[in-house]
Amino acid sequence: GECMLGGARNISGSAGTVPPGARFGVGSVDGGRGIYGPTCALVKRVLKGHARGIRVYTVGDVKRLRWLSALANAAGWPGLKGMVERLDAAVQVVAGVPSTFALPLAYANSGRARDAADLDPARDGCGLFWYSPIVPMRTGVVKQYVEFAERTCGKHGILAAITLTSLSPRCFASTIPLLFDKGNAGAETAARLCFEELYEAGLALGFIPYRMGAQFMPALLHSGALAGPVVSAIKSALDPGGVLAPGRYQL
Repeated sequence: GECMLGGARNISGSAGTVPPGARFGVGSVDGGRGIYGPTCALVKRVLKGHARGIRVYTVGDVKRLRWLSALANAAGWPGLKGMVERLDAAVQVVAGVPSTFALPLAYANSGRARDAADLDPARDGCGLFWYSPIVPMRTGVVKQYVEFAERTCGKHGILAAITLTSLSPRCFASTIPLLFDKGNAGAETAARLCFEELYEAGLALGFIPYRMGAQFMPALLHSGALAGPVVSAIKSALDPGGVLAPGRYQL
């Protein structure tokens, strides 16, 4: 499952718009009726009293809602259409269907989209760095991570829009988009400094990035993780010609 944490201005998801400071979670259950029903009941029981508004939708529900939204739109009530489109997009994401559902996030602070149906953050000048560490799923650790990320990002004037995606019962994969105005040199410098502090301080706390942008590869050399020689050796053995992801993990 996934959980979006942090004081986001407005986070659009399958359930609509989440107010600032709120938490929004989405997950999926795969299996036959014997698994699906009891699992949904268990999730509702465990989250009762901890979450306001728990909704479960099936693919069939989305199809029926799409049909109802078409009728409502024809009758002059278009409000349902947007909700159904967001819900359908969320279902497609958890089903593994490639989507541009999250691309508008990259345009939050900069970039000019030529066409809402043709989004390309790199082409359109969006400023975005990713901080993506693994977060152990242990008591108190996630709270420590959230506080550390919000404190560090706030220090550099950047919103900490934290996503936690469960990979296993042992850990989360987290992502924080460091958004900035690409036309503002000061804003880009602040985003770089923010990433560097998240990276270095995060290593000391045990939060190790599972991916990094090419522009931050030198950080592997001066960190205490000693990852540089290991990564270089693996890349040299598997990709001696430097064909895969040129510029990354080449130290």
